[in-house]
Parts: sequence; C-alpha cells; structure tokens
Amino acid sequence: MNEASQLIYPTFTLFLYDLREELGQDADKVRQNSHRFWRKVEPVLDRDYDALDDAALQKLDRLTAVEKPEAIAVELFAELSDDALEGRRSLGDDLDGYFYALQLGDIYALQVNYAGKRQTAAQLEYAAKSLDRVPELQKDLLTFLNHNDCQSDLDLEKQGSIGQTWLLWAKLPGNHPESSQVARACRRQLIPEGQWDKVKPVQGRFVGANLYEVWQAPTDWAHPSRENQHLIVLLFPPRLSVESVRTTMDAIYPHLIRLFCYRNKIVWAYSRSRALKRQLKADYIAIETTMDNLSVQIGDRPLSLDLVRSQLADTLTLASRYVHHLNDLDHQARIIRSNLANYTNQIKKISELDPDSQLGVFSEFADGPAETYRLQIETDRARFEVGSALLKNIISTLRGAIEIQQVTPDRDLTPSIVSVGVGVATTQAVGLAWLARSKPSESSVSPFFGLLLSLVAGVVSAFVVWKLYRSRSHS
Repeated sequence: MNEASQLIYPTFTLFLYDLREELGQDADKVRQNSHRFWRKVEPVLDRDYDALDDAALQKLDRLTAVEKPEAIAVELFAELSDDALEGRRSLGDDLDGYFYALQLGDIYALQVNYAGKRQTAAQLEYAAKSLDRVPELQKDLLTFLNHNDCQSDLDLEKQGSIGQTWLLWAKLPGNHPESSQVARACRRQLIPEGQWDKVKPVQGRFVGANLYEVWQAPTDWAHPSRENQHLIVLLFPPRLSVESVRTTMDAIYPHLIRLFCYRNKIVWAYSRSRALKRQLKADYIAIETTMDNLSVQIGDRPLSLDLVRSQLADTLTLASRYVHHLNDLDHQARIIRSNLANYTNQIKKISELDPDSQLGVFSEFADGPAETYRLQIETDRARFEVGSALLKNIISTLRGAIEIQQVTPDRDLTPSIVSVGVGVATTQAVGLAWLARSKPSESSVSPFFGLLLSLVAGVVSAFVVWKLYRSRSHS
C-alpha cells in the first residue's frame, strides 16, 4: 500500500450539541428536549416521544435526574455510574471508542469517539489504514447513534438541534506527502461530491499537528443544517508515537468540546434570527396596511364603532406578536454576544496549552462571520423598532376615537383626534427611521435636521388626514 494514501490510527470524533432548556419552555417541552438528547445513546429511548412506554419514560426520568439545571458543567455518565471511566461510556469491549456526555448550562454536549475495532480486548489497532477507509470509519461511528447499520447518514432526529462538528485526527506515515494534500484528500472523502468545490481548508498549527478547518457559511438559512457542515482535521507528524498523540488529544478534548459549542450556538442563534426577521417583515407589512386602512376609515361618516373596536382587537393581537418577535430577536443578539465572548476566551485558553500554536483558523470565525452576524441582527433590531412605535400610536389613535365616540355625540371631533394620532405616529416613525438609518460617526448632518424632518412629516400627515375627512364630509 502506498504510504502517501495512508493514515496511522485515524480517529473520528463527532461533537453534537442539543438545546436542553430555553426561557419560556414548560416542563413537558424540556422533557422532550431531554429525550431528543438521550435517545442518541440509549436504544430503548430511540422512538418518537409520544410512543415511549412506561418503562422507557421511567428510564428517561432516571437519566434526567442526574442533570443539574443551575450547574455550569456536569459530566452526565460520571453522575450515572461509578464505573464510567473519566465520565466515558465504552462503545463495546471489542471497539476502540466511547460516548462522553456533558451538560453545559442549557446545552447538552455529546462527544462520540471511534477509531475502529481492537485487535484484542486489550490491544489497540495501530496499523496504517488507507484513506479510502475513512468514510467507512465515519459510517461505523454513525451506527452507534442511529442504532442500526442500514444508513450512511445521521438520522435527522439524531442530529444536534444546536449544531455539530466533525473532527478527524491521525498520525502521518514516514514517507507522506504534504499534510495539506492529505487534508484535501480527507475532505474529498468526507464531503459529498459537488459540495464546497470552491472551499479550501484553512490551515493552522496546534499541539505539534497541522490543523485544517473546512466550513462554509449556510446560504439557505431556512434549512441551515443542510449546509452547516463543520470539519476539523488534525494531522500529527510521524516522529510522535500514537500513545503520545492519544494523551495529547485527551488533554485538549475538554477545551474543544466547549469551543465548538460556542461556535455552533452562534450559528444557531443567527439562523433563528433569520426566521424572526421573516416573521417581523411580514408583520411590518400588516402594520403599514393597518395605517393605510385607518387613513381611509376616518373619512367615513359616521365612524363605525364596531369596526374600530374590531380593528383595535386585531391591532392588539398584531402588536403582541410583533413585540414578542422583536424581543426574541434581541435575545438572539445577546446569545451571539455572550457566546462570541466565550469563544474568544476559549481560544486564548487553548493557545496557552501550546505557545507555538497558530490558531488564526479559529479566530477568523470570530472576527468574520460571527461579528457580521452580530452587527446584522443589531441593524435589523433598529429597523423593526419603527414598527413597534407605529403600533403604539395606531392603538392610541383607535382608543382615542372610541372614547370620543362614547362620551360625546359631536362626531366632528373624531377626525381631529384621529388626525392628531396619525400625525404623532408619523412623527415618531420618521424620527426612529432616521435614527436607525444614520450613524453619528458617519453622518455630518445635524441631529436637529432629523427632528425637524420628523415634525414636518407628522404635521403634514395630520393635515392630509384632516383635509381628506373634510373633503369627504362636504361632498
């Protein structure tokens, strides 16, 4: 066998991340989240949640009992059994691999390691393996999660609800080509043909190994899991023994499982923000439609109280939904900010393990995509805040119209009240839009101009509405 196409002791590690609990979720939803995680490692739970029998539910309760909602980190297998060596659960006596489960606050983290079958129960297989066998090794790992050997891909319900990262590490043989060539060959073996053809591995160096990262930002944020494949390759030089490499990897796994958690959570939060943006955009169109209808409605005489009450009820429902989505968008921004800070700090901790490390490959994500995501959400938040102000003033206008109609028979007061309401709404909306679009550091125009513009727009809007009503009433 040609050494140029070989790897010594290739080992796959899959990091899977699932949401454990989210603000606002009830106990049943939290239990379903737990089931999604635990079914990966417990075959008895590998069915739909609604199909679990009493024995399976009792099993789930025993597993979730070791979780600690207020804890920063909990080694779940260590809590379940004293026999779990270093918090690990073996894949089998004749298999070189294990599960490692960690609760990181509101996130489940599952690490699955697999290097193939042992020669004997006590002897590992250190023989060189062909690169062509790498996909087979990956498929074998997936069988321990799918609980069957009929599929080459991870079941949809077994994928991390937050995200996942693949890590392949190995030792290079004596007469090997450039490690970058090996990394590209691994990528071709692991990523389906036609995907990421223009994406090249980004290179770094860590713990004596050449480090390569392959990732492409999703373009279809409605289905990010289809494209969000994250692959890390670590290739160690021939001079290192396999045992020393294993020891090194065991030392850095606790850092990597956290680093990739923060990274995947950033991408996950941004994908959720895109769904919220689509919902807010649709609701903003509804807000503008309500404004247009209100302008037409106040020209009707007499003003229909039933119609106004109905419109007020619809607007209150719209406002409740809009504010909820707006707050949720802000929540996603906070998730990105906090996890970006944690991600950056984790890179610093990892770099301290190896003073000669070159971890720009990881920092590029923090300085590039992650920062872009943060700024984009903040921009969206400022833009959609205008809709919230419009809703408040529409509601005030409708309530004012109802109160006037109820307390006085003088119908001519109605257009005045409504006109003022529309004018106030327009004033605040234009002012907010001006603030959202302009940045103090980039604008040379006085803030007074923005205030003047909003006041003029409000006065003009109120006058137009009043004039429209008057013209209709005289015709």
